[in-house]
Amino acid sequence: MSLRAGIRSRTAGFVTALTEILVVLLPFPLIAYIPEMFFGSILVMIAIDLMHEWIWALRKKVSSSDYCIALFTFCVILGTNIEVGILGGCLVHVSLVGLRSEAKEMTPKRGEGQELLPDKSQENNVYFAEEKKEGDMDLAYL
Repeated sequence: MSLRAGIRSRTAGFVTALTEILVVLLPFPLIAYIPEMFFGSILVMIAIDLMHEWIWALRKKVSSSDYCIALFTFCVILGTNIEVGILGGCLVHVSLVGLRSEAKEMTPKRGEGQELLPDKSQENNVYFAEEKKEGDMDLAYL
């Protein structure tokens, strides 16, 4: 959290550790004196931050199919529970990976089913100009 805020010194870690040790060593429960509304507001703040990071900012970092999987997982979690949502997201992801691999297997590899055609890309290039005899032909793959 401190790296997000731009804090680069070790002092922040020491202050955090010292505060946590003091809270544990206090002879009375500190939570009893803090309003419940404070804890609710912290939970709402964490939820908004997580939704922004994992739903909104994620769209620029991943492909559109991966983003759709993330949105699907989020919606299923909201509709059911976290276990079903994660399982559903994993199943959708595995099925899409399977479809992608099948599509790659169906596309021909370089050289398979391709005919040799004359290469005319270098024909008018000064650097590659050669004297050609009649009947000579450059062959290349498309």
